Amino acid sequence: MALFSVVIPTFNRVAFLNATLESVLAQHFTDYEIIVVDDGSTDGTMNYLQSLGQRVKVVRQPNQGPSAARNLGAGHASGTYFAFLDSDDLWFPWTLEVYQQVIKKHRGPSFIAGMPYHFSDARELKKAVCGTTRIKWFADYLASGDQWRWWGVSSFVIRRDAFLVVGGFTNVWVNSEDADLALRLGVAPGFVQVTSPVTFAYREHAASAKSD
Repeated sequence: MALFSVVIPTFNRVAFLNATLESVLAQHFTDYEIIVVDDGSTDGTMNYLQSLGQRVKVVRQPNQGPSAARNLGAGHASGTYFAFLDSDDLWFPWTLEVYQQVIKKHRGPSFIAGMPYHFSDARELKKAVCGTTRIKWFADYLASGDQWRWWGVSSFVIRRDAFLVVGGFTNVWVNSEDADLALRLGVAPGFVQVTSPVTFAYREHAASAKSD
C-alpha cells in the first residue's frame, strides 16, 4: 500500500496532461501511485494514457464531471492519503516530500492544504524554489475559519478514512465542489495548511474551471 494515491481527473486536456504527469513522476518522494480518470475525453487522451504502460493506472467513465471522476479514482486507490491534482496543474519535485514531512511530524492529520504558485507561462516556474517547510496547524478545518486557507482541489491532500467517512466529493456537477468537501471535513481531526514552500503550480488559462 502506497502512502499517497495521486488522483487526476481529466477531460479533453491531452495538451496539458503530459506536463502534469511528468511533474508527478519527477517526485523526490516515491511512495505513491498515480490514478488518472478519463472523464469521457474525445481528444486522444486515452491513446496517450495507454502509451504510458504500467506507470499510471487508468480508469474511464462517461462524461460525468470532475467530482464523479475523483470519486471513481479514489475507489480504485490503495493509498493512505489521497492527493488530488487537476490535469492542467503541476507539482514541484519536492511536493510529496513536503506532504510526507507534515504527515510524519503532525501524526497523520485528516486534511492538508498545499500552497499554490500561479502561472500562465511555463517559463515562470523557474522562479519557484523549495524553502523551509512552514505550516499552520489546527484541531480541525472549522477551527481555521478566520481566513481562507486552501486554493482549489489541487491543494487537497486527504486521509483515506476521513474522505470515505464524509462520502467523498458530491457527485452533483457544480462549481465549488471543493468548498463543499472542505466543509464536510470540518471536524475531522487535524487540519494543516502549508504556507511554505509552494507545493503546486496552478495554471491560469481561458479553459480552466475557474474561468468558466
